[in-house]
Amino acid sequence: MNIVCLDFEGVLVPDIWPHVAQRSGVDDLKLTTRDVKDYTALMNRRVEICHTNGITLKQIQTWIAELNALDGALEFVSWIQERYQLILLSDTFYEFVPHFMAYFNYPALFCHSISYNESTGYIEFHLRQDNQKAQAVKALKALNFNIFASGDSYNDITMLQEANSACFFGAPDTVLTDFPEYDNLKTYDELRQKIELFFNGKE
Repeated sequence: MNIVCLDFEGVLVPDIWPHVAQRSGVDDLKLTTRDVKDYTALMNRRVEICHTNGITLKQIQTWIAELNALDGALEFVSWIQERYQLILLSDTFYEFVPHFMAYFNYPALFCHSISYNESTGYIEFHLRQDNQKAQAVKALKALNFNIFASGDSYNDITMLQEANSACFFGAPDTVLTDFPEYDNLKTYDELRQKIELFFNGKE
C-alpha cells in the first residue's frame, strides 16, 4: 500500500503566520519554520509576542479564515486520493484549519492543538508528539506502507529522511543549501510526476 505524506502550510495552503503578522501589524510574527529550525522555540517566541501585543486565539482564527488554499491544491489532493492514501503531517493546529479541512473534503491530518488561557492572556500550544512527522512516517513504514513525503521547511527534514522517497516542494534557498540532497519541485505537475515515478518503480 502506498501513502503520500505531505506538509500542509507552504505545500497546500499559504504559511499562516506571515498573514497573522500582516493583519496584526506585528512584524515579529513573520518568522516560520522556513527560517527557524527549532519548532518549539519558534512557538514559544510566538506565544510571547502574542501576549505582549494582546493577540488572542480568536483573533488569529479570524485572520486565518481569510486565507484560501494555494491555486491547484484541491485538484492535486483529489488526484492523490483517487490513486493513493494521503496523510497530511503538519505542525499546525486543529483549531487553525477547520475551513481548510472542509475545502479539502477532510483528509487525514496529524497535527497539534492550541488554546487560549483567559486568566493569563496567554496562548497555550500542546504538541501531540515531539518530532511527530518523522514518528508518523516511521510507524507507517513499520506497518509495511510505502511512503512518499514532501515538505518545504526545516521541520519537514526528519519526515523526508524517514520516508522511502521524498522531495522538497517550493523550499527556500536557506533550506536547500543545508539539504541539497533533495530535489526542490515548484509545481503540482512536477510533484505528480515524481510521485508516480516512485510508486511505479521508475524513480
